[in-house]
Amino acid sequence: MSNSADRKILALHGFAQSDAIFCSKTGGLRKELIKLGYEVCYPCGPVKLKRSDANSFQAETPPVQDIDVYGWYNAKEQNYSIETALESLRDYIIKNGPFVGILGFSQGCALGGYLCTGIRDILGLTEEQQPDLEFFIGFSGYRLPPKELYDRFDQHPPTIPSLHIMGELDTVTEESRVQELYDCFPIESRTLLKHAGGHFVPNSKSFVAKVATWIRALNYLSSASIPPTPNPPQSAEETPALEDELMDIIDSLGTA
Repeated sequence: MSNSADRKILALHGFAQSDAIFCSKTGGLRKELIKLGYEVCYPCGPVKLKRSDANSFQAETPPVQDIDVYGWYNAKEQNYSIETALESLRDYIIKNGPFVGILGFSQGCALGGYLCTGIRDILGLTEEQQPDLEFFIGFSGYRLPPKELYDRFDQHPPTIPSLHIMGELDTVTEESRVQELYDCFPIESRTLLKHAGGHFVPNSKSFVAKVATWIRALNYLSSASIPPTPNPPQSAEETPALEDELMDIIDSLGTA
């Protein structure tokens, strides 16, 4: 894993939100991530939405009068494209990155999951500008529906650990769509976590603690997989025992 000073997480908001709204709605989670040594960065979607769009098409935050809201793309349009979103994120990463992980909600989760199929290839970045991602955290996410984007998950499946969170009362992103994105990630390093609410990012202490536990487990596993130098490497029995213990922690996360 990267040094704590380099640990930046790219946080992608949902449809009809903004960087400021998403930052506010993830306050509890953001504070916990800061304690773990991460900086959470919030870009804003490039598509400013009309009030009618925000009100009528699965707005992922109830619109507030006089507050501008954005999307990464407007799926209400018949022939929408994500190219503007990709250009915006490329510029943002060059200016503010690199990032070790992506955190996304709903439309932002869908876009973030897509980036996990090859962020440098998709955005035209060098390895120096953006090294390999280390993890993905997605709330109420799904596979991007246009065929050429949907198929990329099969052609270039993600290879990084992932945490997928869904609300049992979510009526915007169906459970089957969350499951579909979850299934794209490596079976040995993906985790599904449910909460009792709807279409939002939970901020309760108990829920945030579970996300923090998952990240700590990743950090420990990554450290254990690298033989220490100059000290002798761990015995063959120690590392599997550590991995088993940490995977038990992840498996016990259960429902928030």
